[in-house]
Parts: sequence; C-alpha cells; structure tokens
Amino acid sequence: MLIDIKDIAREGTLIERVMTIGTLRGSGNEPIPTGVTRVRALLSRGSRGVDFSCRVESSLTLECARCLEPYEMPVSSDFHLVFVSRMPAHGTENQLEEEDCELYPVSEGKVDLPEVLREQLYLSIPLKPLCREDCCGLCPRCGINRNIASCDCEALGQNQVSSPSIVWLPRSPKQ
Repeated sequence: MLIDIKDIAREGTLIERVMTIGTLRGSGNEPIPTGVTRVRALLSRGSRGVDFSCRVESSLTLECARCLEPYEMPVSSDFHLVFVSRMPAHGTENQLEEEDCELYPVSEGKVDLPEVLREQLYLSIPLKPLCREDCCGLCPRCGINRNIASCDCEALGQNQVSSPSIVWLPRSPKQ
C-alpha cells in the first residue's frame, strides 16, 4: 500500500487496516513468519513534513535461543515518524540531532506502508528470543529438550558438554 504524502489533508488522515506483511528475514537469512498485522495510523501535515503516529499489532514466529523450538511472539508497538521528501542540511557538520532520528525520507513523495511496518517489526525482535523466561533449554550432554522431558545426565555425573552438535578438537601433546 503506497501512501502519497501530497494527498494528506491538513486536518489529517486516519488509516485503519488489517494487512499481511509477509515473511521477514533473520540475521542468518532464516525466515521469520509474521501473523496478520493490524495498523492504526494518523497522518497529518506538520512543520517538518507529514507526521505519522502509528500503532501496529502483529505476531512473529521466532526460534527460542535455548530450546530451539519455534514459538509465536505477539508484537504491539507505538511509534512516530516524520515523512520528509529530503533530509534537512546541517551545514558542514554531519552530527544527527535527537529530532532527526524520527525523520523518514521518502522517494517520489510516496511511502511504502508495509515496508515501514516491516522495519518496526524488525526493531521488536529480541536479541535473544526465548519461548518463555524460565525456558530450561537443551541438555548439553544428550540434547533433550528439558522443557518437555528430563534426563539423567546430571544425576549420573555426566554434566560435561558432549552434544552431537559440538565438535571436540584433539589435544596437542605436551612438549
């Protein structure tokens, strides 16, 4: 959905949509499916450009960093941007001011709303996604998901890491 910022009325324009954003890509290019996305946004003309105040609600299917199981994370984000046709000049300095961080340059006077929403969804992805705060993860010895089942590795004193996903390098002989 393209928004032509020239068509925004002085009194503002309200957008309420349910849309599909598509699949995001993680840092390793793995797919991150998104759920149905609800958008409520107000666009209005301001002194620096077109003010865009938005609430986006969706869900992301992420992989837990501890147990490696997929889980659905709800996302609800409020944000504000100012759409501008070109970035303001700051003379010879290239230092950004705090108010510059909400500026969003648009090309040819049109805003790609799904792309703006995708960026906001990317910002909501945690650095270490967890299916739940108390996730027990995988046993480092046998690899069992400790959220689903338990193992006897620790009770047997086998708490050394030797998971099939870890490759041990041979020790070099002492000289």
